[in-house]
Amino acid sequence: GARALVAALASAAPAASAGDLELGTPEARTLGWRAAPMRDLLGATVGVTITFNDVTRQREIDRMKTEFVSTVSHELRTPLTSIKGSLHLLLSDPGLQLDATQRQLVDISVKNTDRLIRLITNILDISKIEAGHIQLELGMHSVEEFVSVAVDGIAAFAESRNIVIESEVERGLPQVRVDGDRMVQVVTNLLSNAIKFSPAGSAVQV
Repeated sequence: GARALVAALASAAPAASAGDLELGTPEARTLGWRAAPMRDLLGATVGVTITFNDVTRQREIDRMKTEFVSTVSHELRTPLTSIKGSLHLLLSDPGLQLDATQRQLVDISVKNTDRLIRLITNILDISKIEAGHIQLELGMHSVEEFVSVAVDGIAAFAESRNIVIESEVERGLPQVRVDGDRMVQVVTNLLSNAIKFSPAGSAVQV
């Protein structure tokens, strides 16, 4: 914030820019600033205009909102994960006899639990990005690898919408340096949107 402001003031050809300036005294405040170049009639830059706005309250509200969303999301994901585990135990218990209707209901519950967990994970990631706490675990991954994981993970959702996912990833593509889990999430989100807005009986191609 402060460095960008100083750079805007010192630049011989300033460009439009903006940022926050944190003040510690006499009391902690956050000032939002915007810099805009001043030009003469010929278009030549003759100076820069800086405007300040007290955004302390807005930033505090943003911080509280981010913390609230993060806390609620964490509190929701824990019981959902437990519910998902319990449902899988029901389906895998050889001593439990379920008729077709009961098994279908349990399957639907598992699918909806998975969907809710994905939604909560997305909300948590947005909160981390806003707070500047997102961390990427970069490594070499094959495209076929994370596409396959994403397709398998959302297959149940596609089936519930009567939609077929056709994966045709070319073999032998060079590996890419990415965060594997994040790429799975990106592909999953894209597939989810495609499934939601595709008519029943159609196919989604990757």
